[in-house]
Amino acid sequence: VGNTHAGKACLPEELDEFPEVEVPQFLIDRDPGSYGLEVDGDCMDRVCPPGMVAVVQPGVAARSGDVVVATIDGADSIMRRMTVINGDLILSPESHNPDHENMYIATQDDRQVHVEHVAYFQSREAF
Repeated sequence: VGNTHAGKACLPEELDEFPEVEVPQFLIDRDPGSYGLEVDGDCMDRVCPPGMVAVVQPGVAARSGDVVVATIDGADSIMRRMTVINGDLILSPESHNPDHENMYIATQDDRQVHVEHVAYFQSREAF
């Protein structure tokens, strides 16, 4: 339906052309509301290279240790690995680029964060 940045948090963009990718049926069975986002940026390139399509499952609870798409203050979107410690949120890159840093969001922080579970990555190109 759009893209998410795997770098600095930024506004998600809707795509004019939607890539079609095949995903396992069990993902759709588990969450019919699943949707795909094209990944832009390299902060998760150890897990998901830029240009891949991430299948997001909003109906599946995100747990500490999961890769998530986080929406910050209802606007900025970013894909990172989520860790929760004592209610505080850490969004960590998994990148070959050492310039990317963890994002820390404390429970008392004014920012509103919504996370959705990323279940699967698929290349747009056939192998």
